[in-house]
Amino acid sequence: MTIRSRRGVAAGASLALIVPLGSLLLAQLVEARVLPYDDVRALLNAIGTLSWLSLAVLGPAGIAIAAWSAGVRGIAAWIVLYVVAAPAYIMLWFWSAVTISGALGSPF
Repeated sequence: MTIRSRRGVAAGASLALIVPLGSLLLAQLVEARVLPYDDVRALLNAIGTLSWLSLAVLGPAGIAIAAWSAGVRGIAAWIVLYVVAAPAYIMLWFWSAVTISGALGSPF
């Protein structure tokens, strides 16, 4: 496997990770009282919609872009990639969703 495009790997990883990591950061800022709770709480529905979009579209697309740019080829390599990357991504997504929900006082 040879890396074809480092920018592509970075772009794919960014696409997949921007929403979960952003949710974790937002939760930390609300818990540290840097951002006002009421203003962020008003955006909870939009944050939730963006989070679900990330799980369904942005995460898998980002993983695919990063893998293609990294030079992953062949069915077996793609299957192994998704067997490893998908559960890791889902755990990160779940952790971020629970953290932002907890910080905003809304059950997941």
